[in-house]
Amino acid sequence: MRGVIGYATAAALLVPLGSVGADQPLGDIWRRQSEAIVVTACPAGGDSDSSCRGLVARRGKQAVRLGAGYNVGKVLWSGKASAASPDVVLLGDSGGSGGAGDLFAVTFADPIHVRRLQGERMDWARAQRASNRLHLEVAFNIEYFNGVPHAGVSIVPLPIVWSHGDFAIDLAALTKRPAITARESRAIARELDAWARAERSGTMPNGTVSTVTILATLMLSGRTLEARRLLHTAWPRQFHGEAAFWNSLCAAIVAHPWWTRFGLRRIPEASRIVAASRAEPRL
Repeated sequence: MRGVIGYATAAALLVPLGSVGADQPLGDIWRRQSEAIVVTACPAGGDSDSSCRGLVARRGKQAVRLGAGYNVGKVLWSGKASAASPDVVLLGDSGGSGGAGDLFAVTFADPIHVRRLQGERMDWARAQRASNRLHLEVAFNIEYFNGVPHAGVSIVPLPIVWSHGDFAIDLAALTKRPAITARESRAIARELDAWARAERSGTMPNGTVSTVTILATLMLSGRTLEARRLLHTAWPRQFHGEAAFWNSLCAAIVAHPWWTRFGLRRIPEASRIVAASRAEPRL
């Protein structure tokens, strides 16, 4: 089983490239009889770049414009609509280093039913293709923490399923994350020590991307008290700012759009995160 540090390493190196090469051709990217997902040119009055792409869902004579302003549109998952899945999930990738874009779930009912998730790091989304039920991971991204540059994003994968015609958090999967290993605990201690030394010397610190990712993974798994103890144990001796670091991390988690969108107050020990997010001091 992949440890949490694997998420941290991947996040630290993540630099989305968007689409490269020739412009995406216009036309169908998915079709089933009279149902189709179609790549179009962007409509007039907006982005006039020839590479700009829009996405449309069609069923017979019905046509629903999903969105526009993308470099590329691609299907992430398809199946047969049911209580556990839509017909198609696709990404409208706007490109850029932030991975901005839209995820669409389309159900070809009458009328066509569409649900959208919009945000950054959307190009990170992953789906299990060989499944009758939609299983999707989206990025819970923490940006610019401690002044880290954009490429140093911390990402915790959020497991998403389909429920009552909408994207929903899979709480059972979220709370079954792997335990923190001794190796990961040592990695946090080393990273915090290096950050503290840089702060003391007045040099440019490298940030705490791995620490933030590991702690946030624990917190979103319902183990906030464990995360707080881990930070306290690893915190450099005689270095200021432990409470400010913790409070700021909690504030960043609560401020993320997915916290509200997916009702993450329901996870165990979420009240500890909320309380610290309102406390002072802060970084």
